[in-house]
Amino acid sequence: MKVKRKYLLIFPEQTVDRPITYHLIHDYDLMINILKASVTPGKEGRLVIEVQGEKGALESAKNYLSGIGVRIKPVIEGIHWLRERCVHCTACVPGCPSQCFVVDRKTMRVSFEKERCIVCKHCLSACAYGAIEILENYAD
Repeated sequence: MKVKRKYLLIFPEQTVDRPITYHLIHDYDLMINILKASVTPGKEGRLVIEVQGEKGALESAKNYLSGIGVRIKPVIEGIHWLRERCVHCTACVPGCPSQCFVVDRKTMRVSFEKERCIVCKHCLSACAYGAIEILENYAD
């Protein structure tokens, strides 16, 4: 069964120069999408990745990471639309690549379809009214 998950990987300084994402792809047949990275030689590194693959392969990859000292934290992330703050200006609509902000052309009211959201965060800078917030939590 294929699964898709987001993780924060925290690399100890001695593992930063290792080809870890290569091993996740090559050895465990996982698809890796790097969402955020802060990697500097000689310092602790942080990598937020989206991983897709077979559930068993993902568990094996997590064991590999733990075995080399990489801490793994699941990422719970999403966009929260504050309907009560929204003035329906539609500024969020054109910049949304997944079209999760939709305008009803009859009423000119905006709605948010959460299941479509890919958390690209383009809408955050578009909304001048603070009606969109990011929910980001690196669960323990």
